Amino acid sequence: MVQPVEKNTMHLFMLSSQVVYPPTDGGKQGIYYRMNALGTRTRVSVCMVNSANIAAADDGFDAVHHVRIIPQILRPSKECGSFELFCQTVHWLTCGMPRQALVSDSAEVRKQLMEYIRETRVTTVLLESPFVAPLLDLSQLRAWHVKIVVVLHNIEHLYFQETTTWPAPLRSMEYERIKRYELEILRQADLGISISPWDAQYFKEQLGASNVVYLPSVLPREDTRWHPQNSNYILFTGGLSFLPNYEGVVWFLEKVFLQYRERYPKMELWITGKRSDAAERLARTYDHVHLTGFLTGTELRKVECGCRFIIVPILKGSGVKVKLLDAMAIGAPAITTLHGRQGIFGDAQKAEAPFLCGEDADIFLRHMFDLSEDVDMATSLGERAQHFYDTTYASEENVDKWLEVCRASSKMENEVC
Repeated sequence: MVQPVEKNTMHLFMLSSQVVYPPTDGGKQGIYYRMNALGTRTRVSVCMVNSANIAAADDGFDAVHHVRIIPQILRPSKECGSFELFCQTVHWLTCGMPRQALVSDSAEVRKQLMEYIRETRVTTVLLESPFVAPLLDLSQLRAWHVKIVVVLHNIEHLYFQETTTWPAPLRSMEYERIKRYELEILRQADLGISISPWDAQYFKEQLGASNVVYLPSVLPREDTRWHPQNSNYILFTGGLSFLPNYEGVVWFLEKVFLQYRERYPKMELWITGKRSDAAERLARTYDHVHLTGFLTGTELRKVECGCRFIIVPILKGSGVKVKLLDAMAIGAPAITTLHGRQGIFGDAQKAEAPFLCGEDADIFLRHMFDLSEDVDMATSLGERAQHFYDTTYASEENVDKWLEVCRASSKMENEVC
């Protein structure tokens, strides 16, 4: 049995709907680094649902007191046979919960986790997604005076609406379920933490969720640094099987890059990430598109540091665009869209712009010409980006704020917001 935490000592229980080690994508990175950073400051226990049923181990959490991995609870629909898929569909239709919440719904596991929380005197529960809430009895936690904090990586109902491929009638039903579910979980929680200032404002002003505050993600400081390059490629980092990435890149190729190549005919667009049908179609359609395929962390940094600049032409999706944070982390000059900057814009207003924003295709193109022709401008932009990233996301002060909010009174929470 795990040793109980002594009285008056903060014990933070962090619950994730996915295994986040190794941190192979932006969502996992934000959770993984936060877990370890908070583990250096207080007693942290981590529990992760192996929803993707990957080969998982509980290593990689040196700063964490206790780690548990819960086996997959519900198989993805694409892996189900006809009868299993029929049963899942009937359950979804009758239970009233979003499908993503059903992935974390187990009475047996809920009982085990509640016993652990009681026996080890957990003082704060940090849900890394509203959808993991079914694994806990939130009413009982409140009766035990355990503080409940939920992290809002996206506005989930908007994210679903913009990325789903569900048929229209089911899409509408699930959209409404997710919206009601998000608000219900926030109502039961003491606090919601949005990692996007735009999202936090939306929750407050559009949905009336007054207990939502904004905090930047906790991310590591990078030793790798971009330096001015005369390379023949610009870079987009992200798999094209994800619909917002695909649609953004198509817009960029059709509205911006063709005109750019009239002046720079030898330039290519390099796209990282696993090869997919969508990526292969683009590469066949545009002969100046180069697919790198999946890259290790070291390989990705080498490609990033070798590019002329990085583009983030995202047109939809809520939350923070991690590919923009990745660029700033190494001091690479980057151009994004009005939508792409939303998750960062509130902080970026406090400093000289750490990236360029193309409000439309013409402005995006003009920024590309500027970065291609003015080395000093590109270098200065990259230096500002790196400083902004280090002081906003990779600072000890940011970790302190997360720790304060997890143990704070309502007054302190309002001050952070």
